[in-house]
Amino acid sequence: MVLLHKERANFDWTEDSIRLIVSPSQEAKSTYFYVQEVGHFQTGPNYFTERELLSSFLVVFTLSGKGYLTYKNKTFTLLPYQGFLIDCMEKHHYKSDEKDLWEISWLHFNGEMGRAYYQQFKRRGTPIIQFKKRSQVPELIDQLITINQRKDFRTEPLSGTFLLRYSLIPMIDH
Repeated sequence: MVLLHKERANFDWTEDSIRLIVSPSQEAKSTYFYVQEVGHFQTGPNYFTERELLSSFLVVFTLSGKGYLTYKNKTFTLLPYQGFLIDCMEKHHYKSDEKDLWEISWLHFNGEMGRAYYQQFKRRGTPIIQFKKRSQVPELIDQLITINQRKDFRTEPLSGTFLLRYSLIPMIDH
């Protein structure tokens, strides 16, 4: 049985924002991690996404401004150098502050090890991540954007290796 995910959104972001939707091959899906979507948004005041039942894990990093995440019946405020990691099967809602517009780098990933990785992260007890000021997460996401803009025979192996080598576990400052 295939579950269809539910989504409502207002894609209010600037023209220079980047959203890459990746269609991974079966081979990529059967390896470790793979990119499903990756991007960088400078949001507008009406930006939001509400979703559930999507087989994906989402990492968001706040570059500037303010955003809000509602996940598992709790609402969190996100400021620069904060972000989250969530299981998109769970109902969630995130949005930009209407006045202090949210700039984010983000990554939807999945793979054979995705669920086990998320379960390990979940033991922390919160989806919120406090990144260090020198965090490399934005640069790493930018590199994944560059890799996935190429779309050649190297894209999937490079993305998978990159996600494994720079696993999100060390990227997240505990």
